[in-house]
Amino acid sequence: MSQLGFLEAEFAAVFEAGEKAERYALSDPGTSAIHARRALESGVKWVFAHDRQLPQPYEDQLNAYLNEPAFKALADGRLFPMAKKIQKAGNRAVHESKPLEKLEAVDVVSALFQFSYWLAHTYGRVAKPDPGVKFDPHKLMDVGKEEKASL
Repeated sequence: MSQLGFLEAEFAAVFEAGEKAERYALSDPGTSAIHARRALESGVKWVFAHDRQLPQPYEDQLNAYLNEPAFKALADGRLFPMAKKIQKAGNRAVHESKPLEKLEAVDVVSALFQFSYWLAHTYGRVAKPDPGVKFDPHKLMDVGKEEKASL
């Protein structure tokens, strides 16, 4: 069961990619980071499309959105480092030959959880996430072990 379930009703694209990031964090960290980056990009673009106080960046690229000064200032500047962590890990997973470690993938999924919580808490209209909800790395699914167990 996904820890990002609070996204599903209103932020389905972010939820879908984020759930995949959770699913692969332990068995395939690179794939997890790619899905986390996709979830982040979907969420960031949603924010820029719906928050009229955020000016459109100079180009339609994740890096431009993240480096927009108005985005950097959101959540008292706490959102930007989390978003950059996810972006960099996803980019590394695609462009570098050195594989990501499980611990890094767990850290990236944790950052995605925090970004997702902020997104749903700030912009959700139907249901806000429980204020007490926390990311629990022990609840991550190890797809590799589950597949072996089912054989």
